[in-house]
Amino acid sequence: LKALDDLKKKLNPEDRLLIYYAGHGYYEKDTDTSFWLPVDAEKNNTIRWIDAKSITNELNRSQARQILIVADSCYAGTMTRSFSPSLEGHGARETYLSKMMEKKSRVLIASGGNEPVSDSGVPGHSIFAAVLLKALKNPFSRSFTAEELMIRHIKESVGGQSEQTPE
Repeated sequence: LKALDDLKKKLNPEDRLLIYYAGHGYYEKDTDTSFWLPVDAEKNNTIRWIDAKSITNELNRSQARQILIVADSCYAGTMTRSFSPSLEGHGARETYLSKMMEKKSRVLIASGGNEPVSDSGVPGHSIFAAVLLKALKNPFSRSFTAEELMIRHIKESVGGQSEQTPE
């Protein structure tokens, strides 16, 4: 959280930030809380566990225009704020993307939301990471939203190859 706080102080209103977290997570059923477990976290000691809500709160305090969090871990948490604009008509998609580039946003793409995820799949990567890298190397368009990336590339491909359901 200190690293996020330090980073937050360096960002200005024109910045865009991508955070990729690949690690371990834990879901505490009693409190309905998802935690990210840093490398120095201990299994039986919660002092270094970071609850996903604190990460979200810290990033919401940032001046950065847009932040995309990609979390490839068990119990990464969720943010359920989506929209489905109609992009029909000549130039509607370009106009929409232009408007969205000017608005503040905080988006989380999680490999499995509040559930366990598979660490295996493609040699050297989890299934989620392999699908994400492939999508970013060969995007369907030069400009796209996180929601389009999720719907067109990640959801079916990851969900169809594993027990996890990306959110």
